[in-house]
Amino acid sequence: ISDQKSYAELKTQADELFESSKYEQAKEKYEQSLTFNPEDTYSTEKITEINNLLEAIAEKENNYSNAISIADKALKDKEYNLALENYNLASSIKPDEAYPKNKSSEVQNIIKDLEAKQLAYEENIATADSKFNNENYSQAIEAYQEALKFKPNDKYAVNRIAEARNLISESEINEAYENAVASAYFHEENNDLSKALDSWKIASNLKPNEALPKSKITELGAIVAAEKRKIQEAYDKLIAEADRNYNSKVFDQAIEKYEEAGKLKPEENYPSDMIAQIRKYIAERAIVDLVTLPMTIKSGDEKRFSFKPVDMRVRRNNYVTLTMRFANTESSRFFLNYGLDNQKSGGIVVRNPGGKEESQFIIRVSSQDRWYRVDNNWISIYAEGSDLEITHMRISSGD
Repeated sequence: ISDQKSYAELKTQADELFESSKYEQAKEKYEQSLTFNPEDTYSTEKITEINNLLEAIAEKENNYSNAISIADKALKDKEYNLALENYNLASSIKPDEAYPKNKSSEVQNIIKDLEAKQLAYEENIATADSKFNNENYSQAIEAYQEALKFKPNDKYAVNRIAEARNLISESEINEAYENAVASAYFHEENNDLSKALDSWKIASNLKPNEALPKSKITELGAIVAAEKRKIQEAYDKLIAEADRNYNSKVFDQAIEKYEEAGKLKPEENYPSDMIAQIRKYIAERAIVDLVTLPMTIKSGDEKRFSFKPVDMRVRRNNYVTLTMRFANTESSRFFLNYGLDNQKSGGIVVRNPGGKEESQFIIRVSSQDRWYRVDNNWISIYAEGSDLEITHMRISSGD
């Protein structure tokens, strides 16, 4: 009887571990159970199943690691298409991993940037060549200089600038130089240091022996580079925080950080791509729709929406998603309250970000303990400072 009890307990423990995906520990328990019942086919079959699962997991990990390794090396070697291919492969192997998505977005931006720079270079070279052929040498120099922004040290542009400088009259050089210097100072006064730097480079190409442009290029170049580093560091920090929240499925905080990162570097696609992915993920895990047709709540009014209590097993990570319009886009907020029957359990104050007529909100109601512990059966919206038009509201799971 004692052996039977031990066997049953071990098998129960093994099954629980298996259901929790703790395969190594489950395998140990199944193996221990066989010492009490060597003929047990169930435990033997489960061990075989676990071995197959572990082999598949190991293969998946190996394929993922190989793809990441190839992609990282390719990115370092500036083989961008190969890097993109393998980051996308890694992402398909582990769709929930943020790293390959982040790097894929980074590489796509690099490729787009290179393509845009090549196009801009070609357009400026065409303009410069046309000016040169029409003997408009000062404007040709400016256009070649513009091309050099997109391909620094390009031999063709550098050589054509030298040719144009030899053909241009001294008075034209002086006029173009003075215009470039005036433009540089104008941009400096308006704190547009990148454009000021470009103008100083034009001036320096017009008069290579002048000390002032060289000095200003060194001075402003250091400031612009430092500012770019500062922005990049802040961006990287925000993305790291956002990715951590994303991987922990704390999606409201992830969105907040992705939005901040997107404002720092609007040219980056990754933050908006991740926000769209979060919204899609939550939408696919809808539990109950509370509003499906547009409805209005007047400022100072409260509207309650009833629903069947969410199953306790799926309410540890719940979100209320809303799409709404504010009559007053500048200053308004609303209160999302919830409760059971005639009792209020909790509430969250949500502010209008301002400036947008329509906004989408993802509110993590499960951040409050009483959402999880109470069988809440209603949510209400109280409008303050603005009439609200709600076009959609639902409760979703974040798991």
